[in-house]
Amino acid sequence: MPDSTYIRRDYGCGTPKDLRNYKQWDEETSHGIIRKSNKGFIMTEYRNGHITDFNWYMKIKGNHIQFFYKNLEDEGKWKKGIKFKKASL
Repeated sequence: MPDSTYIRRDYGCGTPKDLRNYKQWDEETSHGIIRKSNKGFIMTEYRNGHITDFNWYMKIKGNHIQFFYKNLEDEGKWKKGIKFKKASL
């Protein structure tokens, strides 16, 4: 079975212009497990060895990765989050 874990690093950049110097910001590292679901993947996050109450749902289409998150106002519905363009290798 392939490895289904991930490591995500978040930087607290203030504005998009700050992304150029992202290493000056504090890094927050989280670990988790990825599992297949319907047409996408669910990323379950673990911090300090405990599961968090926040999951990411992601779809991979062509050269983009679209992230979704649970909308707290409409229980059970996914809301579109950030979209990334995959790097071509």
